[in-house]
Order: sequence, then C-alpha cells, then structure tokens
Amino acid sequence: MSLSRRLSYCFIAILISGFCTVRAQLENFSGRVDITVKDRGDKSPVPSAHAWFLDEGKGSCIQAESDGRGGFTIQLPPGYYDVFVGASSFAPYTKSIHVDRGKIMKLKVFLGVNIETTTAD
Repeated sequence: MSLSRRLSYCFIAILISGFCTVRAQLENFSGRVDITVKDRGDKSPVPSAHAWFLDEGKGSCIQAESDGRGGFTIQLPPGYYDVFVGASSFAPYTKSIHVDRGKIMKLKVFLGVNIETTTAD
C-alpha cells in the first residue's frame, strides 16, 4: 500500500474519531427524550405527529416530528420544558417536563380524537 493511501486512511480515521468524541461530549451535556405517540382509542401509532418543546426561560422552541411508528428521539439541553404534542384530527396533549443532563426520559403520549361541538340556532 502506498504512503499516500496510508495517510488518507489515517486522516479518515482521525476525522471519524474526532466526530465521535464531539458527539459523545454533546450527549454528556444534553438529555434525551424518547416519545411514542399513540391513538388513545385503538392504541395504534400516530405517524407524523408534531411536538414542540418550549423553554420559557430561554425563550426558545424546538420542534420534532414522529416517524411512521409514532416515535421520535430528541436531544435537548438540560432544563424545564412545556411539551405540546398534536396531530391532525386529534386533541392536543401538553405536559411539563424536566430534562436532566445525560439522562433518558421516556414519554408515552396517547392522543384522543378531537371532538368539535356545534350548536344549532
């Protein structure tokens, strides 16, 4: 194997290890929230549900969307968040949570059907 090829492999290995180190450091300074969104009635997954994580202390809002199985994972800085989850045809869900550094929070959300009432005149 030529010297230039060996140097290329070494360079790639250094880049990969550096990326993994940065990722590990980021994970040490944040917490993880795993959310599963299901229909309250038949317990089926709710794909394309949206969640908003509002950090009132910092005035920031982070949004995520569930996958086809109604689940998603998000890394968040430690702190208190108001979580809003919603999907088309479902009533919204809200909950206040605290995210701890280096911890994983599992949140199961069951959405009920949005029932709108109308009155006849």
